[in-house]
Amino acid sequence: MKEIIAGFGSKKYEIYIGNNYDSMNTYLDEHKINEKILIVSDLNVGNIYEEELLKRIKAKQVITYHMGIGESYKTIETMQQIYDVLRRNNFNRASAIIALGGGVVGDTAGFTAATFMRGMKFVQVPTTVIAAVDSSVGGKTGVNYKNVKNMVGSFYHPDFVYINTSTLRTLDKRQVVAGIAEIIKYAVLYDASFFNYLCENTTGLLNLESDKLNYAVRKCIMFKIDAVFGDEYDNGKRQLLNFGHTIGHVVESMSDYSLFHGEAVAIGMMFECILSNVCNMLRTDELEKVLNLINRFGLNRNFDFTDMNRVYELLQHDKKAERGNIKFILPDRIGNCVITSDIKEDKINKAFALLKEYWNKTI
Repeated sequence: MKEIIAGFGSKKYEIYIGNNYDSMNTYLDEHKINEKILIVSDLNVGNIYEEELLKRIKAKQVITYHMGIGESYKTIETMQQIYDVLRRNNFNRASAIIALGGGVVGDTAGFTAATFMRGMKFVQVPTTVIAAVDSSVGGKTGVNYKNVKNMVGSFYHPDFVYINTSTLRTLDKRQVVAGIAEIIKYAVLYDASFFNYLCENTTGLLNLESDKLNYAVRKCIMFKIDAVFGDEYDNGKRQLLNFGHTIGHVVESMSDYSLFHGEAVAIGMMFECILSNVCNMLRTDELEKVLNLINRFGLNRNFDFTDMNRVYELLQHDKKAERGNIKFILPDRIGNCVITSDIKEDKINKAFALLKEYWNKTI
């Protein structure tokens, strides 16, 4: 196992990276998680990995709960069902929830752990690319409300994160590609050389070659830790991580979550890169590089933005909006982005028109 230390203002914890679950019980014991444990998963992930995990956990009581599959189950109602399981089994603050799954499971289980008895022990065990490189680290938890993404939530760090990279190689291609969107996000945000690495290793990453996948996972986790350090509660530089997410969350909501999170974020990144070019920030040649990389990974997907009233309505509900101003993360070059909230509506509309034009040419 390889270990990364994530140290933030309120908490320091370990991120373990390996290719099996053999050390799980050792780490649970080290963190004094050995009494009551609830493993929260969904029907797909639970059926594949739960038994392997259960064989290794020696706590006094281990029970399981399977939530529904997908964003439509990332709700307060699902949390209430988990609360009922915890209450029936006399769980307390010393008990633990293990989130075994992707971002939906991790966000929902994490928010439940944060709020049951004002906080119980919590472990993230991500099984998707997107959860491994992004959502399992940094402490954001939450659920959707009234069809608005992550409307209700809290900051609540896990006791530790355990990434078994062998689980990532069992994902179907669409899930893999959606997760790679978040990897592209980090490259555009922070590191032109890492961006070039993605350009040179597209096939290897799509095929989940171990050396390339492990390098990308570790690289992204380090980017995430650096972004969160010093801005744990998302008031400054951590907001850069929302690159692609302003429009991405709109796309998720308008699609009734038929698109994966990463697919929607890819659309959001395309939009914000085009908007940056419209604002004379990102050079056209660099814009083309980003669009081409997104296309090469199979993330160039058309989306119907004809209902612009709905688009702007959802943008106003975005938790990043301030005093009615929509906040965008715009790259001024590959490897560096800036936060801006003073973009005129005519430029936003032009960027949407250019994105549609690009889709007409490439899809």
